[in-house]
Amino acid sequence: MDDKTQAALVERFFDLQQRRTTDLAESTFRVSAAHYTSEAELDRERATLFRGLPLVAALSVDLREPGDYVSFDADGIPLILIRGEDGNVRALVNACRHRGARVFPVGRGHHGGRNVTCPFHAWTYDVYGRLLGQPLARDGFSDCDNDLLGMRSLPVEERHGLVFVTPLRADDETVRAQTEDVLGGIGAELDHFRLGDWFHVESRSLEVPLNWKFIMDTFLESYHIFALHKGSIGPWYFSSPGLFDSFGPSSRVCGVRASISQLADTPKEQWSILPHATVLHILPPNTVLVHQQDHIELWKVFPGSTPAQARIDASLYAPEEPKTEKAWNYWRKNLDLAINITNDEDFPQARESQHSLASGALVSLVYGRNEPGLVHFHRTIIELMDRFGSAEPDRARTGVVS
Repeated sequence: MDDKTQAALVERFFDLQQRRTTDLAESTFRVSAAHYTSEAELDRERATLFRGLPLVAALSVDLREPGDYVSFDADGIPLILIRGEDGNVRALVNACRHRGARVFPVGRGHHGGRNVTCPFHAWTYDVYGRLLGQPLARDGFSDCDNDLLGMRSLPVEERHGLVFVTPLRADDETVRAQTEDVLGGIGAELDHFRLGDWFHVESRSLEVPLNWKFIMDTFLESYHIFALHKGSIGPWYFSSPGLFDSFGPSSRVCGVRASISQLADTPKEQWSILPHATVLHILPPNTVLVHQQDHIELWKVFPGSTPAQARIDASLYAPEEPKTEKAWNYWRKNLDLAINITNDEDFPQARESQHSLASGALVSLVYGRNEPGLVHFHRTIIELMDRFGSAEPDRARTGVVS
């Protein structure tokens, strides 16, 4: 974010603190228990949000040079991103068109323009997914269009240092949602963070017995810090005031550090919210970009096979490539800290919430006006489902509770 925005955030924080309040939503917001527990709702989320919306798949720096690739699963879909010699990123379904076997191994690396071979029957593809060879097949596929036997390509777009991919269903090649339907007006602010200048350190995946939205909720409010994290990060952060801004579907949440008090006697022209806050950019449906004091984290959350299962992909990026093992270990310990706090403190509490809703004892949850990040995110998810979903919304099943 620019200097003017940073100074304005500091001024707003001090004003809220003096008035003993926080950024507020216009009203409280209720959702039904089914929002977190319904199998039918999960199916609709998967079809609408995780197949039809552009999802953040990577940062541009994950694919610095031609031949660099990243291979991973996005809500069960095997994907491969690879930067071509023309500088453009391509997205392919990482599966052979013959029998569906994975072609690229999961992970990241540099392919150098070499052809790739499916391990099942040795079908060979180039790095653009075009079929080059079918050993021993003879005339076995002579009645097939060779172009249709190439690896399936997916819509991909590179914006503001982010790579977006729209997975789509196999029977649906129509892109209904555009990247702007996710970004809204947040792109200019992301440009100030110069995401293309960072260096990838490490990525990890976690399987968590929670609804994917409970994991997103962890990042959306600081109200819980004084109680849940009192023995860990609690002394470092204010639980209130919290700073929240929306940019259409996307949003920004600032968790303000206690160190901001140092600015009280500093001239306003020197005010900067960084490094006195953890700045989180929420890109629906499932991405959180976290700017810490000295590094960036990318969190991507995917639903699991049931409403009470999810997978998290967490990556850490440093301002430059570590040159020593000590430097590598420093950044890895930062990722350890972030994962351990959420896994040891946030997620156990969320599992209690998941259990309460699954039991049928509660019919709804309520998000307070002092939790504007939660209110905005869940309103946005429901609106995106209604806008891009193929079925009419059923408010008796999920969504807003009147």
